[in-house]
Amino acid sequence: KRSVRRVRLSLRYKLLMLLTLIPMATLAAYLRLAIKEFEKDKIAYVNDSGVAVAKSLAMQIRVEVESYLGSVKPIIEGYDASLQGLSPQSQELFSRYPRLTALVLYQGDASGNYSKLAEISNRSLGEVKALRDLTVMEGFRMRAANKGLIVTPDPYSESNLVIASRIGK
Repeated sequence: KRSVRRVRLSLRYKLLMLLTLIPMATLAAYLRLAIKEFEKDKIAYVNDSGVAVAKSLAMQIRVEVESYLGSVKPIIEGYDASLQGLSPQSQELFSRYPRLTALVLYQGDASGNYSKLAEISNRSLGEVKALRDLTVMEGFRMRAANKGLIVTPDPYSESNLVIASRIGK
């Protein structure tokens, strides 16, 4: 029969191992907790910075849209009912804004029907595909009439935006 030899450790070594393992286990638990907290904090930081960038871009877009609406308002006010179109001064003013592609004016009546009053473009009307698509134009007009202001991508151009605004009631 084989004899199993037991290794007996003295109390001193047992205490030394215990006093070494307890801090190591505590340190490992603390390290795990610190890594989890760091990851959560990093995710929150990324989300917060994304929100800050989105707010900044929203403010920039708002300023840009208000600038466009401010530049378009004098043109719209130059609508001449006797000419049934924009006055020559309004047309000349519109031509000073090459970044404005087109302007279409509609007038609503008491029953909620709209009719086109005027249309002007800094490009040939054939180039501005959205102006030729009556369904798209009607959608823009209805959304602007309901919401007051819309800013949406031009469905025919990746680089253009459509800004539609209801002026008055």
